[in-house]
Amino acid sequence: MLLISGSVVGVLLVGFVLLPSDSVGSGDSFAPLLAALKDADGAPHSSPIRKTGIDLSSRDDAVAGSVVDILCDDGGDGSGGSGTIVDPDGIVITNSHIIPQDSDENSTAINCVVTLPDPRTGKISEIYWAEPVLIPYVSNKYDLAFFEIGAPYVDKAGKAYGSTSGSFPSFWTNGCSNDDVRLGEAVTVYGYPTISAEGYYLTVTDGIVSAIPNDGTIVTSAKVSSGNSGGIAVDAGGCIIGIPSMISTDGDESLGIILSNAIIQEFLNDYGAYLEITN
Repeated sequence: MLLISGSVVGVLLVGFVLLPSDSVGSGDSFAPLLAALKDADGAPHSSPIRKTGIDLSSRDDAVAGSVVDILCDDGGDGSGGSGTIVDPDGIVITNSHIIPQDSDENSTAINCVVTLPDPRTGKISEIYWAEPVLIPYVSNKYDLAFFEIGAPYVDKAGKAYGSTSGSFPSFWTNGCSNDDVRLGEAVTVYGYPTISAEGYYLTVTDGIVSAIPNDGTIVTSAKVSSGNSGGIAVDAGGCIIGIPSMISTDGDESLGIILSNAIIQEFLNDYGAYLEITN
């Protein structure tokens, strides 16, 4: 049973801090990202996800292929983090705190993109425009929100960095989940921490379940850094255990916080209730 009252984020902030969003620079916010698409010889990476067909029977590839990098231009330094595709139609779940927003919880992003990785290398494979979806009174309560993936990004030369098939790799849909984690079991975290290659490449870290508090979170020794917010955490079998969201406030940032599947389900339930009211 979840011991959560009021704002989940408020409960979880005791001893921990939300991961700050990545800064993506000023001016042409996506220039460094597009530069990262190039090989040493200047050739763009091809897309192995839907054009050549990766083997999604490999659970490691299936998980990695669904974890995206998110970059938003808000007219300033920009912001970003990680996300996970939860629906083949291009719905991404992430932390709401990575989305620039005003005091009324409305997004202030001018535009946003998501990048999909080559799951075997973690390098950028595709880029798409994306629209943030903040649910009033719900997203910031749970620190969870969505993005909707749109059209492929097209550069000034007319090159499209993506497919128009409209179908995206979603391990969350067809994969497994672990709703009963145990102390000491293995944890693997996927995301785009700034500390790793400036946050443009998918990064994987390993650890264990270090603690299981009564607030529905999972404490892990797997490295969780700025930019990991909204990624995915899985067990030794590759089953989802939750979404990395916070880091410890000690100097070494030695422990990370994962929002468990139970908290995610609470968010989805409240989102469903919101839709019923608004519709």
